[in-house]
Amino acid sequence: MKTFSLLLVEDQSLDAQIYQDFCLRLGFHFHWIPSLEEFHSPQTQALLEDNVFDYALIDIYLSPKNPSGLEIIQNISQKYPFTTVIAMSSFWDKEIYEQSLKRGAHHFLRKPCLNLDEFSLALNSGLHQKQLQFLINQQKKNSLPISSFLLQQCPLGLVLDHQTHLKIQQSSEHHSIPVVIHGESGTGKEEIVKAIYHQRVSDRGSPIPFVSVNCANIQNDLLESQMFGHKKGSFSGAYESTVGFIGEAHGGILFLDEIQSLNLSCQQKLLRTLHDGSYQRLGDTKVLYSQFQIIVASNQTLDSLVFENKIMIDLRTRLTGIEIFLKPLRERVEEMPLFIALILEKKAIQLDPVKFSQLVKKCQSYYWMGNIRQLSMVIQLWLIISKNHHMDDFPLYPTMNHPKDTQQIKDTEKEDLPLKDVIENLEKEYIKKHMDKYQGNCSQVSRILKISRTTLDAKLQKYSFGKNS
Repeated sequence: MKTFSLLLVEDQSLDAQIYQDFCLRLGFHFHWIPSLEEFHSPQTQALLEDNVFDYALIDIYLSPKNPSGLEIIQNISQKYPFTTVIAMSSFWDKEIYEQSLKRGAHHFLRKPCLNLDEFSLALNSGLHQKQLQFLINQQKKNSLPISSFLLQQCPLGLVLDHQTHLKIQQSSEHHSIPVVIHGESGTGKEEIVKAIYHQRVSDRGSPIPFVSVNCANIQNDLLESQMFGHKKGSFSGAYESTVGFIGEAHGGILFLDEIQSLNLSCQQKLLRTLHDGSYQRLGDTKVLYSQFQIIVASNQTLDSLVFENKIMIDLRTRLTGIEIFLKPLRERVEEMPLFIALILEKKAIQLDPVKFSQLVKKCQSYYWMGNIRQLSMVIQLWLIISKNHHMDDFPLYPTMNHPKDTQQIKDTEKEDLPLKDVIENLEKEYIKKHMDKYQGNCSQVSRILKISRTTLDAKLQKYSFGKNS
């Protein structure tokens, strides 16, 4: 599995130690360069030629009042296009900030950075900006041979942040630790499990069993038989003995999706198996054994399921391990260009730069209740039904919008309201949503909605909203 790497150019050793600690915690390879002179040394240049760094974190002021880091930013951005360049400084200077972006920086980090979450967020923000720039630049050249770029950015074929990538690596290395994946429907939970499986196969050099079970799709009266197997003749229709999902998973991975659908009896038996590997088939007194890595998934946290009496506290305790949280697509809009590029790449479809940008903006405007799966299906349908890929042909389903917006439309359909009233109700709700989102910042809301500040003020007064300057 790919291990990310970071090149630090920083003259302060204490700051360098902090960033080195962050990189260790993220599972990154780390290399520190303390000065401009050392950056230009033959040893460093040879290092850069032999190693493609994923990130370069560069202090603009490597000496007082001398922004020599700008030279390094330009050097790396021109020679190593796959590297995400992040400029940093203790001093805020608008001109220097703009210079760093012009010379190739993808993001700016204000020093000191003492928080791992802030550090990780800066890396992700820089990465997303670089991805968008690269995709658009490639399309402007009408060359979308972006396979190598996508392989570099998405080595598992998935759009992942560093924390998730690291947890997949940890899950594949430590087979005895349970893995719990949380996420809404369509966020890619099964794809994460497959990534863990493929990494384990790659590390081992040979296949291992992989048993995937959607617990919600199995009837309760068949659940125990299918999960733990049964002995021939143990019930009507049991013509052959089986080892069940538990036995089939021996030496590999057992993935239980929607684990909250397991009944209490099945949870109790699973608890015993997770304790010492033992289990009994239905209708059999013989004790069998199976050792496997268990991975479970749910659209709720296991703790909340315990409080709802859907998961036993003992089972939740046994499932203490690596936890992976997958955000819904609506919280990952900055990654939309990469999601779309992957979908187009898989279908071998090329779009011109204008249409690609239009498609990104179009998709970023929706809520996507079905998340990544829905995005992929809708884009694939659009590619089929619109031969010239017109935005006017882009499919629209109610579940692509926010549930409140969809419900409001349904509510208006129940009443015979004048069209003017319906439009005003939708407009009022839409403005209110953006005023809440941007904490009453009228200047920002007017820019987002593309209306003048005067027009927005008039509508706020009309609908009796509060505002901030």
